[in-house]
Amino acid sequence: MKEEDIKEAVRFEFASGGERLEHFEQELSNMFTSLPKNADGRVGHQLVRYALHRYFLHRHGWFIRGLEPGNASWTPMRRPDGSLPPAFVKEWVPTFLQNDIERRGGDHGMDLHDMATMAATLEDLVHKEVGMRLKMVYDVHLKPVDDILPRQQADEVLSTYLMTFLLANNLTAKSREQLMLKRQLFAKKYKGYDAVHEWFVGTTAERLGNASQADFKLVSEVVHDVGEKFHTFNDIECDDLRTTLTSMESRKQGRVRLSAFYNMTRFTHWRFTEKAEYLKTLGALDDSDPRNPSVIIANYVMARPNCLEASNLYAICCRNMCEDMMGHLEKEIGDQLPTPARIGELVAALPSETVKAPRELSPTLLERLDQIALHHGGEVPLHGRLFAQWMHHAYPRECPFPHEAGTINPQTADEWMKESGSTTQESEEQMHQRIENDVCALNWEGNPDCGQEETEIPWSPVEELLSAPKQVQPQQQVNSQIDFVTVMSGVFALVSLTAAAVLAKQAKLLQGKRLSLVLVCGLFAFSYLVGLLQGSAFVLALGACCAFYLASLLSQRSRGKSLGKGCMHADACLPAHCKV
Repeated sequence: MKEEDIKEAVRFEFASGGERLEHFEQELSNMFTSLPKNADGRVGHQLVRYALHRYFLHRHGWFIRGLEPGNASWTPMRRPDGSLPPAFVKEWVPTFLQNDIERRGGDHGMDLHDMATMAATLEDLVHKEVGMRLKMVYDVHLKPVDDILPRQQADEVLSTYLMTFLLANNLTAKSREQLMLKRQLFAKKYKGYDAVHEWFVGTTAERLGNASQADFKLVSEVVHDVGEKFHTFNDIECDDLRTTLTSMESRKQGRVRLSAFYNMTRFTHWRFTEKAEYLKTLGALDDSDPRNPSVIIANYVMARPNCLEASNLYAICCRNMCEDMMGHLEKEIGDQLPTPARIGELVAALPSETVKAPRELSPTLLERLDQIALHHGGEVPLHGRLFAQWMHHAYPRECPFPHEAGTINPQTADEWMKESGSTTQESEEQMHQRIENDVCALNWEGNPDCGQEETEIPWSPVEELLSAPKQVQPQQQVNSQIDFVTVMSGVFALVSLTAAAVLAKQAKLLQGKRLSLVLVCGLFAFSYLVGLLQGSAFVLALGACCAFYLASLLSQRSRGKSLGKGCMHADACLPAHCKV
């Protein structure tokens, strides 16, 4: 994939338009409407990546390399002539494509048409790569691409392509005979090959039907179908994985104790052997309780080790089941920033595969929704980290837990091993040790009973909005922090009170003290109005003035009682006339 390939694909989409582009616009419209817009009425750079990352995962199960929001700044070193290299792993492609489209609009973000154009172009680039791989399969079968193949030969070509697809194109063969031998061995050794081949035959029949022959264009359409529809077959495996994990769920909803995770390997065909460190990097480990770490089911199911690296441009991953709920909310809410009451009403009536509706949301869940609104002036942004976390609490088995930016790195096993220098798999000895050290016992239902085990899903008060350049601090932290202005306000108040005390002490008459206090309070009021004092410091200062005034009265009354008997009023009794 070269720079000019991408530019040509963009030019083609902008020039062609038509029904295909309208189809993309229609599918993206609800999400686009709900996204926050900039001053130009467009969607900003990071939000575009966020939206298209979600879109392709939902549409085809595609995890587009480099499109995830956290990867927006990644770009390879340019060649001496300024061009970008045709990298094997093309993380640079989405960024280059997005920058090219945004420059056409004056770098003000994207409207719906631009976003649909980027989506269509990415799909075009995937098709281009698929065409290149199919030509390689034709070559190894010694078939020119302009030949019309009899159906049997076309089926052979397609079977070879399926093998390369399932092996992420990691296949070498020096001759056609060697290729045929490898294909036979693959059919015997690949786990679940019979099931995937049955799906493949059905998908092929949808396109070829009873045709007795096929040209390159028709065979290309079949392999496009394989890439775009494979997630429907993959969902069967994903659902089995999700069901297996849910069957050993701990008292924390949507979580499996790490010891139970390892132990289940003995009783299922799934190999749950990832190291805790690797699970944490993937974002699939909940270690909020260090004594009892657990695996987050939704995060683990969607994690990169469970993805098929089917292409240089994308991997096929398990579907994000939370998308069904988010899509419904975006459609119902539109471009409005909803109130907590509106969201609570919609979610209470919204079922999932594991949550029945209508239901009554818990007081804790409603309170946290109010806390999110407190961050944002009474309304709840749908595309922030706090709301994603709230959805995880509302649908703990479907919605993944959103970690704070920079705390996880969704790496493949190969990427992890290259960076860390160690394997991703836990040793048998260490897994047995983890299982033996677990103090939980199985109850009569076969579920782990851990006595005083915590049941509360962790909650992090950190907000992150893709449309904002800075993090929004949690309300608790804002209230607990004393910034420079507050400190200076407090110092000013103390200095002023000290000055008032000195003036009052030097005044020989009560009227003088009152005048001093009135002057100081006026000074406080003036400072508050011009912004030198914050509201809290102003209230503190006035309170101190009142307290000082009352203390002066009490002190004066006490001193009057201790003066001579001939003195009826302390203020009228001069020292020379008083008996002590």
